[in-house]
Amino acid sequence: MNGVISISCSKGEKHHHTGCVLSSGKVFMWGDPYKGQLGQYAEEEKGWDHTEERLFGSPVCVYDNPEDKASHVISGGIHSAIQTESGLLYTFGCGSDGRLGHPEYEGHTFLYKESRPKLNETLANAGKVISCKSSYYHMLVIL
Repeated sequence: MNGVISISCSKGEKHHHTGCVLSSGKVFMWGDPYKGQLGQYAEEEKGWDHTEERLFGSPVCVYDNPEDKASHVISGGIHSAIQTESGLLYTFGCGSDGRLGHPEYEGHTFLYKESRPKLNETLANAGKVISCKSSYYHMLVIL
């Protein structure tokens, strides 16, 4: 039986989302898919108008890697992260102002986003992630 070992709810007044990690290491996300914060797909792939709020009540698996199970999920304002047992961090959602930690955001102050979990290679090369916390506009990682 898979039990929930970690759960996180978004911060802020809009675009609510929730994620959980099961004992199997799988990550499930649900809620408002704004800016790819659910890690499921890009909204434009579905032809949705970004001004319409779309809520998903059914949890969808967004991470399943038996070789490196998830240990924590972190829900920020309009972004999210997955921490793995080996100390890697995958980030997704709104990357404006560098909040995801991917160098590709440079020059895209308002438009950069990752719609699927993406390994933060800078952190992977710097050490093992021990803890990750988030607010609406930023993340803090302890290596």
